[in-house]
Amino acid sequence: MSLTHRWTVHRSRGPELLAGAMVAASGAAGMAVGEGWLWWAGAACIGLGALGLLLAARRSRELLHIRLDERIRLESADGGLVAEGLLDGASVVTPWLMALRIRGDDGRRAADLVLDAGSAPADELRRLRVRLLTDEAIRA
Repeated sequence: MSLTHRWTVHRSRGPELLAGAMVAASGAAGMAVGEGWLWWAGAACIGLGALGLLLAARRSRELLHIRLDERIRLESADGGLVAEGLLDGASVVTPWLMALRIRGDDGRRAADLVLDAGSAPADELRRLRVRLLTDEAIRA
């Protein structure tokens, strides 16, 4: 699969889960220090955070295809184009997390992609990580 410069990955749900947890924690803090309307606003935030966590946990992870030639091409599972461009310098590639920012032709951000250790088999992620770190042709 990676010999053709194409990887199949699952988009991480980590950012969605973290956002839901942060909203719920902010609500708990508001309830702990506030009275009156602040207490009720905190209770609403806890409810919204819990709902966000529930929806993120129940949603299936999005299947994507990454193709690396002279540019990065990000496609959905049905073959539709999600983004195409070059890897931005703000991207982070570590052994346990990859946060990729893809820049389009006009210099604007085309897409952000977060991949965790469970996004693909370990060997495939290692090959993708090596390619992202060493290939200067795909950098903006």
